[in-house]
Amino acid sequence: MNHQDEVDRDPLAAREEEEGSAREENSEEEEFGLSNRTEEDYDYYQLDRLLELRQRDELPILDPKPAFLRPLTSVSASLEKEAFRHRLEEFLKEGERDVSALSPEIIDFLFDMAVDAHRHVAVWQNSIESVSSREFDTGYGYVCQELNRYTEIRGLLTEKEPIAPHWASEWSECWIEAFKEIQRKIEGDLRFAKDELDLLKKLKRSGRTEIESHLLYVDKDFIRKRIANTRWERNLTLILGAYAYAARLVPRRLSQDIGDYANMVKQRVSRISMSERKVIEALGFRIFGIPPYRPFQPPTRSTNRDG
Repeated sequence: MNHQDEVDRDPLAAREEEEGSAREENSEEEEFGLSNRTEEDYDYYQLDRLLELRQRDELPILDPKPAFLRPLTSVSASLEKEAFRHRLEEFLKEGERDVSALSPEIIDFLFDMAVDAHRHVAVWQNSIESVSSREFDTGYGYVCQELNRYTEIRGLLTEKEPIAPHWASEWSECWIEAFKEIQRKIEGDLRFAKDELDLLKKLKRSGRTEIESHLLYVDKDFIRKRIANTRWERNLTLILGAYAYAARLVPRRLSQDIGDYANMVKQRVSRISMSERKVIEALGFRIFGIPPYRPFQPPTRSTNRDG
């Protein structure tokens, strides 16, 4: 703003702006019980505020996940039950299986898992977009820069630290030790944030195929338990293939035989390496919040033979 702008500025508007800023400051002071302070007290304003927040258990947390990851509850699956059932029965009929032998309970069970799988894939893809954004790169650079600064500060505080004379020992224990504690806290928070960001960066290496394969890997055990003691218990590969086809988790070529397709799904699941599973499970824990990676819990079913 030039000199003429300052002259032309509405004095009433300027006064209102100043009064508004003063009200904000007073409101913050009243919130933390810091009103009626002397000039000397303002030397400890941030320390008092820090202690107030700690007593309220309201200290800010340096956690990047909420900024870049959507919760699972924020997405919905676009899978329709009737379409899923039709594709499931279509697949089994091609294999000359008695579709009527597939109970409504098992169909419901598979559909619930498919809906859950679609929601996981949607959240995963959204997360990949978030960690590929400029905002993520900017935040990562900030955390790295601050971590380097506070690592250097730690070095200055600990390397060749002089011994305080007796007349300064009480002051040193009070202020310098407090400063060390705050430095350790800041560095620890920054290191945690960087570790989280480093793990989120690995999302870029896991595409849709990897996450869908991992979902099938986990779902296979759920399906095995569900069809135990039914007439389908010896057809796990076929049911897993039918599930993958009905849920549209694995594309199928037009001329592909269902036996070849089911074996392809089985091979895709078996090819997931232990390292890939560990990375995806760790990332899934960060994204979805609870172990194991797949929070879906199959409903309790009776294990009779009518399958």
